[in-house]
Amino acid sequence: MTKNLIIIALVIALIYFYYQNRKLKGLPATTQTIYELDEDLVAEKDEAVRKKNEAEQEASDLGNKLKLKQQEVSRKDKEIDRLKKEKSQSETALNEKIKELKKDLTSEKQQHKGSLERITKLTEQINDLRKAVKKKD
Repeated sequence: MTKNLIIIALVIALIYFYYQNRKLKGLPATTQTIYELDEDLVAEKDEAVRKKNEAEQEASDLGNKLKLKQQEVSRKDKEIDRLKKEKSQSETALNEKIKELKKDLTSEKQQHKGSLERITKLTEQINDLRKAVKKKD
């Protein structure tokens, strides 16, 4: 009886291995070993790490460039503010100078007007004196 059981078990094992062999034949043929697949995976991992490091470096470079541009913009904004302040001070000084010159001009006009009035009075006095002298003669 044990002999029959052993024979049955062997027949079952043969059938099992036959179907397993048929399944393997259905799989795509590959000549790579597990070691070669492991090497490929390690190479792909190294490539991915290298690309990640390059991307991080590029991001860092772009961040530094952005920081420098922001500093440049800030510096230019300060320069613009300084120039605006300087222009405003210049305009204020020029307006003060214009007011002063207008005041001086007004003063000179008044002096000139006063001088013209005095000249007119003196001319009238001279004419009156000439008339008086002619009357005496």
